[in-house]
Amino acid sequence: MRTSELQRYVFIYLAKNISALVIIILFGLFWFPLSRMINAVFGLWFVLIIPGFSWTFVFRDKQSISSIERTILSIALSIIFVPLIMYFFKLFGYAPSKSSVLFSSLCISLAGFVCALFKYKFLKNKINSGGSANT
Repeated sequence: MRTSELQRYVFIYLAKNISALVIIILFGLFWFPLSRMINAVFGLWFVLIIPGFSWTFVFRDKQSISSIERTILSIALSIIFVPLIMYFFKLFGYAPSKSSVLFSSLCISLAGFVCALFKYKFLKNKINSGGSANT
């Protein structure tokens, strides 16, 4: 898979999730104020889907997994990674807060996307040129 195909796939996947979130917000407006609803929906999306989603590209290829499996795997990985990082924050004396959760989710997501780009750009080129990816 080329990098442009990966970017297109990520864009389409995120567009589907954002449209689902907008629908949830519209239905939630009947029970909650707008600011609280937006805060809850996008907060949960950023903490429960995005960190694991970036790491699904490191562990699995696009062809080997469907979008439903990728969503479930991204939720599972996010449930593993975010509390683990928050536990280490707590060990080093940082109290869990909104900003620390946001920072840890952002760092996990960026690390996953960097690893995925490294995997697709450098390792695939090494394999295609005849070299071994294990060395």
